[in-house]
Amino acid sequence: MKCIISLSFLIFLLISCNHDHTDTYYSSDFTNKYNLVPIDTLLVVFNDDVIIGRSRLFHTWNNNILISDREFYTLWILDNELNYIDNIGKSGEGPGEFTDSPIPLVNGDSLWLIDYKTQRAYLYDGNRQLLDSALLPPDLYYTSSPPVTIGNHYIVSAGGPFPQSDPQYYRKYNSLFVLDNTFNTTDNILEWDDIYLESDYEAFAYSNFITDVAKGSGSTFYAQQRATYIIHHINNEFDIIKSFGRQPEYYQPPKRGISFRETQQSLENFYEFVSGTTHFYGIDYDSTSNLLFSRYSNLTHEGLVNRNPYLHDTFLQIYDDNYNCIFDGPIDGRFALAENGKIYILNKETPEYLKFIVFKVTNRKSQR
Repeated sequence: MKCIISLSFLIFLLISCNHDHTDTYYSSDFTNKYNLVPIDTLLVVFNDDVIIGRSRLFHTWNNNILISDREFYTLWILDNELNYIDNIGKSGEGPGEFTDSPIPLVNGDSLWLIDYKTQRAYLYDGNRQLLDSALLPPDLYYTSSPPVTIGNHYIVSAGGPFPQSDPQYYRKYNSLFVLDNTFNTTDNILEWDDIYLESDYEAFAYSNFITDVAKGSGSTFYAQQRATYIIHHINNEFDIIKSFGRQPEYYQPPKRGISFRETQQSLENFYEFVSGTTHFYGIDYDSTSNLLFSRYSNLTHEGLVNRNPYLHDTFLQIYDDNYNCIFDGPIDGRFALAENGKIYILNKETPEYLKFIVFKVTNRKSQR
């Protein structure tokens, strides 16, 4: 699985020309009136029931917290206090087994777990019993970003049957594929941001091929392509309600004028290319607080060489339901998820335990 901008002119292009939807674009204000206040510290201590090898991604389902394990290829299910409930799947190629960390797709009370390497999905009921399996469209290249369910459709970050390293790819295909509830492709939506079409950003575009999605309120969802801070709020007809965002406070621009081929000549070339730049790596929406969370990192050479996400500088942007940014600042660890008005930050990951710090968003006036 494969694993703005510094010039004011390009920033203008990103803002004014993005996606040919100038009537729906909103340049988000930065109110800067909110803080993250720690309210709890939670540990997942490993024992005979739970031993998490390496956490890959986090999700919620039926008021529980899901952790996808990239070492043991299983999905851990914990309650909101991070107490162990169950785990699903294991390494293998049989029914309910995975060749990579399972990717969750929530569908009401049911849960699909996707193995993108075998292009197979397994359906579990609310009691975590295996019900069915399905094959994904074989002509798509799937990314690690979890899909979302909108009505009777699944919104998937994937590539079409055309080399993504070809600059013409971004003119031929859009960034998200729509599958029906039998996993047949029905649509290809959301044009790529202008930066993906710029020849000077060929390597940057390819290394940020993923589009992250998050379920919003009602039958809407949010999408963010990883090469840009711009976020799209989209309805169930797949029309853009609003495109919005602001350049992060701690933004580090990408290197330009470098070909994708140059970055692939050695690992060191790739590390040199991406270190010192900002990497957007996921969004999440909390229906309790009606807040949208966009996380980003400034990548370091040390973190890349050691493959250690805790050695990068990590940050969080928070947007309210008016599309304004109410927080933009550093966090100590990896943003895991937001649920029921709480923000879970994975602060430390060891062979013995996971340490989460739980925060809430607080207006500064209320702290006086």
